[in-house]
Amino acid sequence: METILGSGLISGYFKLSQKNVNRLRECLYIFPHFKRRWYKNNTEKSLMNHIQGEVAGKSVWHVYREILLHTFVKDSPRIERYLNYYICLNIKFEHEKEGILIMNKFKKLLSLVVICFFVLAIQFTYGATVINAATRDITTYGATPNDTTDDTAAINSAITAAVSGDTVYFPNGTFIVKNMITAKTGVKLIGQSQAGSILKYNSTTSIDGMIMIEGKSNIEIKYLTINGNSKAKLVNGIYANDSSGLLIHFVTVQNLTNPGTDDFGPHGIYFDGDGSTFNNGVVDSEISDSTFNTIGVSSEWGSGIRCSWGSKRNKILRNTISNTGRGGIHCNDGSSDAIIQNNTVTECGKWSGDTGEGLGIELIADCNNSIIENNNIDHWLSLDTSSKCAIRRNTISDTSGSDIKWCALEAAGACNDNVYTDNTVNNGTQVGISVSNVADSGTYKRYVYWGYNVVQNCVQWGAQLEGDTDGLTKHYFYNDQFLTTQNSNPGAEYPTDDGNGVRLNGNVKYVTFDKCKVNSNKALGYELVGSGVDFISIVGGEIKTNLGNAFSSFSGYTQFEVTGVTISGNANNSTPTIKAFTNTKPIASMTAPSTGTVGQVLSFISTSTDPGGSIAHVLWDFNDGIPSSTATQSHTFTKVGTYRVALVVWDNLGRGAIVEKTVTIN
Repeated sequence: METILGSGLISGYFKLSQKNVNRLRECLYIFPHFKRRWYKNNTEKSLMNHIQGEVAGKSVWHVYREILLHTFVKDSPRIERYLNYYICLNIKFEHEKEGILIMNKFKKLLSLVVICFFVLAIQFTYGATVINAATRDITTYGATPNDTTDDTAAINSAITAAVSGDTVYFPNGTFIVKNMITAKTGVKLIGQSQAGSILKYNSTTSIDGMIMIEGKSNIEIKYLTINGNSKAKLVNGIYANDSSGLLIHFVTVQNLTNPGTDDFGPHGIYFDGDGSTFNNGVVDSEISDSTFNTIGVSSEWGSGIRCSWGSKRNKILRNTISNTGRGGIHCNDGSSDAIIQNNTVTECGKWSGDTGEGLGIELIADCNNSIIENNNIDHWLSLDTSSKCAIRRNTISDTSGSDIKWCALEAAGACNDNVYTDNTVNNGTQVGISVSNVADSGTYKRYVYWGYNVVQNCVQWGAQLEGDTDGLTKHYFYNDQFLTTQNSNPGAEYPTDDGNGVRLNGNVKYVTFDKCKVNSNKALGYELVGSGVDFISIVGGEIKTNLGNAFSSFSGYTQFEVTGVTISGNANNSTPTIKAFTNTKPIASMTAPSTGTVGQVLSFISTSTDPGGSIAHVLWDFNDGIPSSTATQSHTFTKVGTYRVALVVWDNLGRGAIVEKTVTIN
């Protein structure tokens, strides 16, 4: 085609000016793929015949219409034909300005088509509503940074003026707040920068939250610092109830001191609900990548984040929390299906001079089906009266030596069908693993899998399992390590009974320690005390180099086994009298795939048997998601990786067994 344009044949045939020839060249260069496909034969005759046959009787608007229509249906041959019409029509215009006008109109229309196509594609892909969103700068509504005047009314005016999809913008600077900022459904509250856009409380008016979200949905809060200014009247940084779809991220909340009228606070962020029905909580929301510091240091309940009273299906991810009165992250009373991952919690429990609880993460009262993974905290991860939860790959460590809290990993009350795997405990705690507290009648503390946990340098005991009046039963420990428990630490809670690796204390039955290591503790390996400790299995593993005896004295039991355990280097390596089990333990087995792909539904089937009875209960740990207690279970992995799938089974009398399989997900 370039040969023909340059030869003068086209200009001679159509009597075109050189500018029109250039315009034809320009149009063909705009659509080079069309040029390549249309003109394979660079001869005058073929080109003239093509133009004469295609352009006859067509108007330019007909061409436009056809191009737009067939762009959406992707009819490439017809697009090419009508683009050709356009070129020919444009060549035939005698008036130079009219030709340029047509060319410009076409370019604008084509650009519009492309833009519309991408907008529609985004809407179709993400289900988004296409709106004309506006940004409303709070300074436009009268807020003035870095002065002493109250900016609350101006901020609320900007929010009131906004409609769903709008952004209320907070430029850098300090804005004084003396009353509640009321959020609005669908309106974003976005600062210029997390450190630079500061809301500073300065009032004697008591309010529940600097930002209030009640009965709202789909609100994003980002790049703001909420500074309580250590004023005694601000209870929470952000308070929400009866809301959903909140995204609070890259926010800092600091310097809160007011515990509230009921002394239950303050909190950096508090998701609340109905305390009597567990309804009207905050659901399907996320708090992520935020910082909380100096929250209620002088309050028993001062904490970074709390989800309460039916605030379900919330994600708490990658936050940093430090210097609080009670703890870091809390869920209570029906706040189930929580995902708490990759958070860091330090220096909590400062109430009354470091005597506060120091609960890094706490789930209490029916916070079932929750996942707590990959967090780094200095003290106390507690699960209380909550079931079917997974606690994996957390680190609980404080090597400062100056702050000792009660425990690191806790199962309290009726905690059933839970898994604790691959957690690391080091220093700063009286007890590494604590199972205790009275469960509701008939619920017990049972069916728990503890696997691959490493517990070391505890002050009192590496683990204490305490049955209390209701009893503890059917816990399975597998490949756990209890190492180097201290002795004679001045901070020990019970200084005459410290330094033991594992302690079973009263009313504990059908507990198995399988391939566990209880080594180098400063006193006993295993301490077995209290009435009702019975049906204990210790199989495989090690009891080595403990400064005290391998076992304490043990009496009052009916069945007890120590099989295949390496026992050496202790003050005394003898075991209590072995009393064989009358019931043969079950045989755990599974049918499961070895490989799979992300998003694929995989089937796992327990094929376990029991020679002396029947399989009464199963517990699956997929090393991903929540546990399952059904014999046949499907699971979908969402990330590439190698997963260690474990199946623990118990027979009708309470004896347990385990089997594992590695599944590779591509």
